[in-house]
Amino acid sequence: MIVKRMRNLPTFCHLFFLSTFLFSLSGTSYGKSAPMTSQEIASKWPRHNPARVQKLLQTKKPLHLLRMLAEDTWVYFDKMVDPDTNFVFDNILISSQKTLLADYTSITNIGLHMACIIGAEKIHLVSHKKALRLLNKTLEALGRLKRWNGLWFNYYKVTKDEHDKTQTSTYVSSVDNSWLAAGLILVRNTYPSLEKICTTYLEKMDFSSLYDKSMNLFHPGIDTRKDHAQNNHYGLLNSEARMISYIACAKGDVPLKHMFSLNRTLPKEWSWPAQRPKGFLASNHATQKTYFQGHYLYQPLAEQTSKEYRGYKKFNKFSMIRSLKKDIAKVKDLEKTSPTLLTKKQSIVNEVKTISPDQKVSPIKFVPSWGGSLFEALMPLLFVNESKHFSKSWRINHQRMVNIHIDYSLADKKYPLWGMSPCSIPESQNSYRYTEYGVPTARSAERPYNEDGVVTPHVTFLSMLVYPEKAVKNIRNYLYLYPEKVYGPCGLYDAVNVKTDQVAPVYLALDQAMTFLALVDVLTQGKIRKIFESDPWFGSHGKFEKMVDLCNESFFKKPIEITKKNKKKKSILKKI
Repeated sequence: MIVKRMRNLPTFCHLFFLSTFLFSLSGTSYGKSAPMTSQEIASKWPRHNPARVQKLLQTKKPLHLLRMLAEDTWVYFDKMVDPDTNFVFDNILISSQKTLLADYTSITNIGLHMACIIGAEKIHLVSHKKALRLLNKTLEALGRLKRWNGLWFNYYKVTKDEHDKTQTSTYVSSVDNSWLAAGLILVRNTYPSLEKICTTYLEKMDFSSLYDKSMNLFHPGIDTRKDHAQNNHYGLLNSEARMISYIACAKGDVPLKHMFSLNRTLPKEWSWPAQRPKGFLASNHATQKTYFQGHYLYQPLAEQTSKEYRGYKKFNKFSMIRSLKKDIAKVKDLEKTSPTLLTKKQSIVNEVKTISPDQKVSPIKFVPSWGGSLFEALMPLLFVNESKHFSKSWRINHQRMVNIHIDYSLADKKYPLWGMSPCSIPESQNSYRYTEYGVPTARSAERPYNEDGVVTPHVTFLSMLVYPEKAVKNIRNYLYLYPEKVYGPCGLYDAVNVKTDQVAPVYLALDQAMTFLALVDVLTQGKIRKIFESDPWFGSHGKFEKMVDLCNESFFKKPIEITKKNKKKKSILKKI
């Protein structure tokens, strides 16, 4: 018996070690190390990537350049996320002394991150299966978060032990909920299996709870501890807050007459507008009252482009893609080549033709944004093709806002780069700090945003939806002027001070998302916007279509009087 047992001993040992090995493969072995956290991944990243910059500068075709930039920008959304919730971290600082990752996120980040996942699938950075899995995880986590009237609070903890507890703020923001809603609208129109949960969330979001019926305007938000909304309102048309106007009107939470209660400029009776507005009184039958169709004036110092961006015709010419997969293969071949330094003759320089003093040029009429930033003016373009739907108003104003930024920076201030917007502070090298920047001559009031020589890449990417060639030229100039500083593991850093040459070593989820979605829009000929506008709320015969019919009037020319020839428009007005 003893001999027999000893004979079986090797077999027993083999089985024991085999079972232990298989157990370790299952991921539950004591010896297996835990996956690296986002903080650990980021701490191992090199701060700068000059070799990548040289490859980007070598790339002659704009489409190939933008594809490579999209790949690098996506790294943030691939790595800087919580594995349990798939919530993206709000920001990360990568300085010479330390790497700091925020432990919270905003609902704007969550909404735009969902849109980015869809965009990543459309340009073949992730598979359909992976995109579906990531979005499932995000939507399930959203359902566990505390809400108020179906609306989410502004900030939530992302870390593993906190996401099931409380929000980090008691504030409910109207505009931030609109960006989350935009992400949900995209998801439900892209993945049929997720349509039900997205629709459930969207139907419960009561935007009317933040709407002031006496003013026909939205409050910025509400502090739920005090249980009353802020006393002020989103009263300007040209701001990123018009996204809530589009969604709430299309959903039916607020009436369409809200659009005509928004000021084009600050009222001329007020004492603190940046300039006294010009304009005229327009009559609106929806509100049964007159409103001031105002605008500001900007005196250009450089010749303005005569070529205007004409919707998708010019867009397609710039970014024509016969085969996206074939194009991706070309980009990968480019990435394998060794970089070569550019000579001075090969460099890209922003140039404008300055107007001579004796030359008379008419001032530019434009509807200003609150702080004079491009982010306020252009962000809604990521989801709503305003240049197409509002060809008489927004298309022209977007062109003029971009031209004003270019003229102010290049011709007036002699800066080498253009594009100002709220962003990280470049002087803050070892801590994350954020403030507002904008062109002073494009702002509504005297007080808002200074510029301080700070430019931010994300608004250049937004400008691709208006002037693709000008935007690509500016992007190349970022790379050429700051090859050792401006480019990191997730693409272009957040901000540059062109006076001091300091670069903010920061990535913001919001700015990365705007950058990535603009790149996807160019690379796919507007797929994100087409998906968004295919939603029943925004499709034909919906309230958004009525809004387009009502609002597509020139900001700068007096509207045509309603006559017998315009009976269709009159009947639409009566239905509101």
